[in-house]
Amino acid sequence: MVLNALVTPIYLVIITYHFAVKHPINLWLGIVGSIASLYGSIFIQYWNWGTTTGMFLTPDAETVRMVMIEVIISTVILSIGMLVLFIIKSRQT
Repeated sequence: MVLNALVTPIYLVIITYHFAVKHPINLWLGIVGSIASLYGSIFIQYWNWGTTTGMFLTPDAETVRMVMIEVIISTVILSIGMLVLFIIKSRQT
């Protein structure tokens, strides 16, 4: 879970930066793709936990809290990374 909360957003920012600088893609498309990938990976992690424990539709409070903390940390890291990406991209043009 720590890996998914910390490494995945950093990786997505690096990939989005690579494609935004090297290839003429729309930066907004890259950001939307990164957000969808991040939340998709969190959902897949929750899906795996829920199906193996049989508690997919009825999670306990601790699991909900851990997933929400993961979502908040990942969103903050991704937002800061995208803000830096915007600053770098605006100075290059």
